[in-house]
Amino acid sequence: MNRPARPCAWMDVTIGPGAQRALRGRGGVRCTPLSDGVITLGPATFRVVAGPDDAGP
Repeated sequence: MNRPARPCAWMDVTIGPGAQRALRGRGGVRCTPLSDGVITLGPATFRVVAGPDDAGP
């Protein structure tokens, strides 16, 4: 399910107290990982992959 999402209370547990409130009204998204791996700190690279609903005309 790749769709918009509101921040939830889980944010306060994983990021820290106040994270949910700080992110409220600023959007979010639920994504499907394309591969497994380890999350580390450092520069990020993002790709937008068109799904079946984004095929265009």
